[in-house]
Amino acid sequence: MNYKITALSAKEIAVKIKSKELSVLRVITSYLEHIEKLNPIVNAISDIRSTEDILSEAKEKDLQLKNGAKIGPLFGIPITIKESFLVKGLKTTNGDPMLRNYIANEDAELVKRLKKSGAIIIGMTNIALFSIDWQSTNFWNGQTNNPFDVSRVAGGSSGGSSVAVASNFSPLSLGADAGGSVRVPAHFCGICGFSTYRKLFI
Repeated sequence: MNYKITALSAKEIAVKIKSKELSVLRVITSYLEHIEKLNPIVNAISDIRSTEDILSEAKEKDLQLKNGAKIGPLFGIPITIKESFLVKGLKTTNGDPMLRNYIANEDAELVKRLKKSGAIIIGMTNIALFSIDWQSTNFWNGQTNNPFDVSRVAGGSSGGSSVAVASNFSPLSLGADAGGSVRVPAHFCGICGFSTYRKLFI
């Protein structure tokens, strides 16, 4: 194996998992190690699931694959979620100081669909105060830094999600865009961001 797992695209990972060239556990372990090493520098991920829970889910998916279960298009793919979407058990602030300690007790519809497609939610990504700034800084999680130059901002308000992808913390990340909140940080971080107001079906 002469490639770095965290540098693979979501499609490449999905193909390698389906063919059993890579186990879901190995994929997830690689990402968790990478996040632990680099997130303190860029501050993209603001809340993360417990390692035990994530690894347990990865092992369960490997077992499903071994037993021939039908798998979805994002089976085993690690994904990060902007803090404006509810993810059960994780902080969902939407950039609001009044919600900085709020733990969601249910999943947003898009998160449910991601899970149904087989994705593994890693954690939440940092956002701008009130989700209305072209950088991703707030008083309780601090500033998300540009991975190519940490003295510069990452854009916003989905800066944490853009940095998560640009830093190879997850090959995909869910953001939200009303006036450039996905497109601006994607541009700042040199990645591709999609924004749509149509219904998303996965």
